[in-house]
Amino acid sequence: MRTVGKTKPGPQCLISYPRGSSWEDVKPPCPEEVRKQLVADQQGLCCYCMARIRVDRMKVEHFHPQSAFPEQSTDWGNLLGACLGGQDEPEAFRRCDTRKGSEQIGVDPRDAALLARISYSATGKLQSNDNAVLRELESVLGLNQKRLVDNRKAALVRYVQLLRRRLGTGTWSVHALLSELANLRGQSELPEYAGYIEHWLEVAIRKHGAS
Repeated sequence: MRTVGKTKPGPQCLISYPRGSSWEDVKPPCPEEVRKQLVADQQGLCCYCMARIRVDRMKVEHFHPQSAFPEQSTDWGNLLGACLGGQDEPEAFRRCDTRKGSEQIGVDPRDAALLARISYSATGKLQSNDNAVLRELESVLGLNQKRLVDNRKAALVRYVQLLRRRLGTGTWSVHALLSELANLRGQSELPEYAGYIEHWLEVAIRKHGAS
C-alpha cells in the first residue's frame, strides 16, 4: 500500500449535493468526474492492492461505509478509487473493497503514519507488527493472496531490469537511487504495485548509505 493524497476541494460537481445525500443520487456526469479525479490523485493505482485502475474499470470506495455513515456518502474526503477486486471470481479470490464489503477497517490509505507501520517481507508479503493491522490486510482485504504477492515480485523484477538498462549492472550510488525514487514518485501514472518498488528502493538507499 502507499499513501493516497486527496486533491482539495475535490470535484466541483459534488458541492451541489448536500451532506447526507446518497451516492445513488449523484447524477451523470458527476460520477465520471469523481472517478477521473480519484485515478489522477492515486496515480492510476487501486488504493489497497495497487493494481491498475481506469475510469471505466474501477469502483468508488467509501472508506467509511455508506451503511454506517450515510452522511459521508458524497463526502469527497471519504471517497477512494479501488480495483474491481475479483468481483466475478470465487469469494476466496476476492480482494480490496469487493472482499471488505461494508466492514469498517482501520487500515486507512490516507493515513501516512498508519501505513508507516506496514512493510514488506523479502518474499513480497505485506507485514506489520500490529496484529490488528495484519488481520485486516490479510483476512479483510486479502492483500497477501498468492496472486498479488506474485504480481508484486514480478513488478519489481521488471523494474530492476529497467534500472540495469539505465544505470548499468554495477553498484548503484545513493544519488542514483534517490533520483530513481523521485522520478518514480513523480510519474502521473505509476507502475502497478509501485509501493513495493518504493520499499525496495528505500531499503537499497538505506543499505548503501550505511555502507
